[in-house]
Amino acid sequence: MRCNSLPSQQEPPSSNCLLETARKEHDDAAIEDEQELTQCLTLTVGTRAALPSDSLSVYELLNLCLPTVSSVVPSIEPEQFFSNHPPTESVAICLSRPVPPAPFVNGLRNIARQAMLNGKLSIVDWTCSDSLSFFSFELIEFWSSLTQIIHAKQEWEAALRWLEQAAQDEPLDKEVREVHLILRTTPWKAELQILHSRLTFLEMATFLSNGWLSSSQIDMALSSIATRQLQLSGGQEQCHHLIGTTILSELLSSLPLLHNKNLPHDALLDAYNLHAPRDLRRAGAHLAQHGEVVFIAYSPPSHWAAISITPKGTLEWADSLGRPTPSALITGAQNWLRCHLSSYSFTFGNNFPCSRQTDGYSCGIIALNAIKHRIFGDALWCEKNRSQLRINEFLDIMHMCNRQKGCQTVRFCIFGFSMLILTTFPCIRIALHLLALVNRILWTQRLNSLCALSASHHP
Repeated sequence: MRCNSLPSQQEPPSSNCLLETARKEHDDAAIEDEQELTQCLTLTVGTRAALPSDSLSVYELLNLCLPTVSSVVPSIEPEQFFSNHPPTESVAICLSRPVPPAPFVNGLRNIARQAMLNGKLSIVDWTCSDSLSFFSFELIEFWSSLTQIIHAKQEWEAALRWLEQAAQDEPLDKEVREVHLILRTTPWKAELQILHSRLTFLEMATFLSNGWLSSSQIDMALSSIATRQLQLSGGQEQCHHLIGTTILSELLSSLPLLHNKNLPHDALLDAYNLHAPRDLRRAGAHLAQHGEVVFIAYSPPSHWAAISITPKGTLEWADSLGRPTPSALITGAQNWLRCHLSSYSFTFGNNFPCSRQTDGYSCGIIALNAIKHRIFGDALWCEKNRSQLRINEFLDIMHMCNRQKGCQTVRFCIFGFSMLILTTFPCIRIALHLLALVNRILWTQRLNSLCALSASHHP
């Protein structure tokens, strides 16, 4: 409703007009409060500088002395840790103190806005509500950032322990040296990209473990395989296989128009041409041009398997546990093929070699390996080489990422050349160790000064 200004001696504005004005003033105040809270929670330049830099390599991060994350959640309610007292301490002092557990930090974050509206100015030392230390609201974001850094360090420490054990079980000297080089030259917070798949460098640590691979990790590996095929064939037109990501199996399994039993063929075709996602249409066009489509599908619960669909309408399922193809995937694939193949006939094949897993975590690696065996002739997975294949998957992704310039950092070296330099000129390797040592010394000095400052305030 539009409110026009009234000339003098005219009737007062209507109740609707007053209500709209009050609502607008309330909304403006809410926006202003939200902006103020966001500003209070945002780290200042000085506080951000106190945290380890995002550009530190993983090795430099591992050499830092970081505080621990406490497992003890305070029994006092979060509301009691907000105070009317102005801040008295630098947030950076908390680098020398244990970090509170995530549930406590999240509890503070959830009520921070209301605390600010209630006139609260600071946060009390989390270890006791009657403390005389008062911190600005940015301490919440500081703790969150510090927890993320500590978690990253722990993940890479676990990855290196796994790598050390893998090297004892198999002769992997070359691969292990290359992984160490990557960790020396890649920032811990790097973002990776190959084709349209993206991944944080921290997520790559899962490949150096016995962990189950997520869909984003599977997609990154599939994009690496697609890039390898593209480089070997010399161009997209020469690639016989179209390698899809896990989104392809999700669409085939759950896209409503492919599972509508009441749609006749002509109506299905019209709806498909109008509404089908680009990934489906692209894969179908590849099939129609007598190419094969391969991808990895999720098979609930908690399982990955490789799948191939040929131009003849043959579906081949490579499952490391021998499970049958999910029925929803079969139905979606049948209707999808009807939209692309003029001479349609749907059959099941058994010409997709795949290893049988003997553990509870290798299904993703085995599915990727089955596709590599089908396209490139790589050796199939077995218990003896299962650690090596995980390491190779890590290295393949990092190599392809480097060639595609998908790692957003100038410090990401060309690995082969760097390996040659490091192994040929030991002085360069020594220099890298010295740089890491200097960084560790500077960080320790900073922590010591913060500890001294903290002790001066808390005798």
